[in-house]
Amino acid sequence: MSRALAAASSGLRADILLVGGGGGGGNASGTFAGGGGGGGDVVTAARRFLRGTAYTVTVGAGGAATTAGGTTSISGTAISESATGGGDGGDTSGAGGSGANGGGGGYSAGAAGTGSTGFNGAAAGTTNGGGGGGDSQAGSATAANPKGGDGTANSYSGASVTYGGGGGGGGNQSGGLQPGGAGGSGGGGQGGGTSPGTGSATPAAGTANTGGGGGGGGGSGGSVAGAAGGSGIVIVRYPGAQRATGGTITTSGGYTIHAFTSSGTFTPS
Repeated sequence: MSRALAAASSGLRADILLVGGGGGGGNASGTFAGGGGGGGDVVTAARRFLRGTAYTVTVGAGGAATTAGGTTSISGTAISESATGGGDGGDTSGAGGSGANGGGGGYSAGAAGTGSTGFNGAAAGTTNGGGGGGDSQAGSATAANPKGGDGTANSYSGASVTYGGGGGGGGNQSGGLQPGGAGGSGGGGQGGGTSPGTGSATPAAGTANTGGGGGGGGGSGGSVAGAAGGSGIVIVRYPGAQRATGGTITTSGGYTIHAFTSSGTFTPS
């Protein structure tokens, strides 16, 4: 056995969670609404880290309006893991963007965005933008609630947290006043509605460090920007006492947990 392989076999065995950044929601224009952003990819793996080696952690940013989410990764000697970001929501008649989970199409006639590793966003409905795809469910085009798809739950942080929810599609005025869709569980943002009486045209952003997609803008008769997606996260956990540095360090259930809500370095000792 080589020295490198011997070192690897005696390294630090750990579980990894990576969540890509959520896609931004689509912009509304006039009475037409934008689609919801897709949720970021949710990836888990078990890997052995070399002691004394620094591993680079990159946390993907949430996408701005009509922009896909960023890729989250951890890399170094013998390890390269990543989670791609969600697709962006479509503007008015534009298709949703492709990503880990696709963005919703913008009203009118915007096509569904394609999910490369997860689920598609919804095509635009007859009176609304489509909901963005989540990590465990496609987005919805139902006019009463063009909801973002739900994400995936994970407990590596020490509690069950859902990540990668899609953003809700926006409502529009062309077929009567319409509400925006709810964000999918896992940080998806609420889509914008049409005023009066159906909620603010301004959509909600995806929740930070969940990879949730941003809500699509509501068609209130003016120009309304889609909301930004939520940033991703990296969590590394291993059993027993602390044997590494980097991130915010906590303990739960017999594990030491390193949570990275921004980019940094993970170094086993």
